[in-house]
Amino acid sequence: MPAAHVPGHQARQVRLALRERVFYVRLRTMVKNRIVTAFDRYPEQTAALKRCSDLFGAASRKQLAGLQVSPSASVPWEAVIRFATIATH
Repeated sequence: MPAAHVPGHQARQVRLALRERVFYVRLRTMVKNRIVTAFDRYPEQTAALKRCSDLFGAASRKQLAGLQVSPSASVPWEAVIRFATIATH
């Protein structure tokens, strides 16, 4: 039977860390894209946010928290804002 290369412990740890990072970066991107998509549903309320240079900066997140949306969208919206706040730091 031919010998096979098995990466060392450190190489496996680096690969695992990289996979985790890729997962969380993709998740953060998905959430941010979801927030931007939600802006299109509330053009009057989010007009000021679209003028911000950093849509997910501290000032914009403060404005996001004060955004008035329909009751059916408010619960997931607040969860998304919390996640975006955590994911961008």
